[in-house]
Amino acid sequence: MQVATLQEHETFRRKESDSLVWGIISLPGIVVQADVPVEYGYYLDFNGPWQFAQTDGVVSAYPPPIQPNTPAPDISKLTFYTLEGHVWQDDKAVRERLQGSLSAALR
Repeated sequence: MQVATLQEHETFRRKESDSLVWGIISLPGIVVQADVPVEYGYYLDFNGPWQFAQTDGVVSAYPPPIQPNTPAPDISKLTFYTLEGHVWQDDKAVRERLQGSLSAALR
């Protein structure tokens, strides 16, 4: 049974730097940001271990711990921004690496 839902807006950044001529000439860094709304859900597993205790005619139930669901980002509202960059490098590869790391970052 789902017991709670949390709506958040998450921001992720990735910064990369590069160089030319075997590292002798440093290029300015590229900073890419991703913004996405995310829903975090929490549930109670009724099949988990329950404990019951009776004291003075009152029965107390102790449920299993509340567990998190997998975060659910709203991909339709995912936006990327280049915060820092330059004309000598394409930020597309940095965006792709940032996008590839989002699932692990949300967990």
